[in-house]
Amino acid sequence: IDGFSNPVDYLRQEGYLAEQETIRISYEGTKRILESDLVAGDFTKEQLAAIGKDAERNLRILMSTEAEAKNGGRIILFACSVAHAKLLSGLLKLRGYTAACVLGSTKSYVREQYIADFKNGSLQILINFGVLTTGFDAPKANVAIIARPTQSLVLYSQMVGRVIRGVKANGTESCRVVTVVDQQYGFKDLSESFDFWDDLWE
Repeated sequence: IDGFSNPVDYLRQEGYLAEQETIRISYEGTKRILESDLVAGDFTKEQLAAIGKDAERNLRILMSTEAEAKNGGRIILFACSVAHAKLLSGLLKLRGYTAACVLGSTKSYVREQYIADFKNGSLQILINFGVLTTGFDAPKANVAIIARPTQSLVLYSQMVGRVIRGVKANGTESCRVVTVVDQQYGFKDLSESFDFWDDLWE
C-alpha cells in the first residue's frame, strides 16, 4: 500500500482497526516453569491451573481490571483456567462490578444471554477460559486483559483481536490491551505481537 510500511498501519489510519495501547502487568512470581517443561511449546492445562492459584498475581489482575472498569472499559478477560475464571468473576461481583464468566460448560442459552448483556452494556466485564478467542463478536469491547500466559503468537493475536475493531468496522476508536507478563513463568511479552507481522510485509 503506497505510503505505508504495512497493511496494519493503513487499516488503523483508515479506522478499520482501533488505535491500540498496550499495558504490561509485570509479575515475577514464585515458581519458574522452564521451557523444557512446556508441551508442544506452550503451557499445559495443569500449569495454567497452578498459575491461576497465585494469590499475589490474582490481586494484580483484580486491581487492573477494577481500574479499567472505573475508567468505563468494556472488558474481556482471558483467564488461566475454569477455576480462575470463576474466582475472578466472583471477586469482581463481590466488589460491586457487573461480571460474568463464560466457559465450555456454560449452557448455550446462558452464554448467549451473557454475551447479549455484554453487547448492550448491562454487563461490563466478561471473563472466559478458552471459548471467546475466535468466533465471538462484540465490536464495542475496548479492553482485553490477557491473564493467561501463552507462548503462541497466534493465540495471543486472537485474544487481542477481540478488541481491535475500528470505527469503520463498527468498533471503537481506541482500545487497551493489558497483558500479565510472567517472567518467572517464562511468558514472553507478546504485547507488540503485530510487529511480528510487520516483518512479513517488508
